[in-house]
Amino acid sequence: IALSTDKNHFEPKVFTPVNDLSQVQVFRNDLDMIIDIIEDLNLNTRLWSKE
Repeated sequence: IALSTDKNHFEPKVFTPVNDLSQVQVFRNDLDMIIDIIEDLNLNTRLWSKE
């Protein structure tokens, strides 16, 4: 699964204070979105069983 956005999800903003709660909320929203996709598609369950 790929997310098509212009945002770099793996690098924090350099000129924003570390304790800025709005940045923490943005990061949390991104994680919640990814977790929701995983749960909706049942990607956390085993797709193939061992034989």
